[in-house]
Amino acid sequence: LQPANPRSLRIGLAGAPNAGKSSLMNAILDCPVSAVSPKVNTTRDGVRGVKTIEEAQLVFLDAPGIVPSHQQLYNRELVAKAWKGYQECDVCLLVVDVVKRSAQEQGLKGRRGLMSSSKKQ
Repeated sequence: LQPANPRSLRIGLAGAPNAGKSSLMNAILDCPVSAVSPKVNTTRDGVRGVKTIEEAQLVFLDAPGIVPSHQQLYNRELVAKAWKGYQECDVCLLVVDVVKRSAQEQGLKGRRGLMSSSKKQ
């Protein structure tokens, strides 16, 4: 049965490998949808999970981690899959494991569309 006023929001979870994107999505959905492992690049393809709240559906995308080095073909392919998935999203959340390392150390600082600042004049 379709709600009278359905709404949806596509949310991409962006960040470095092992930043906690899969764990965050599983916690939000209260269900183990995405694999979690200490191994880097456990998520190799985009995994989607849906959270329905009344008439709204939140569609989460857990994509492969963004790595700062694109020197290896395998890494380039994973990063390309991630960016393609993020382009389909309405909004992206940057997930940073601040215990492990900062966003700058993870090579994410200044990535257009992920981290930006705005000044109100």
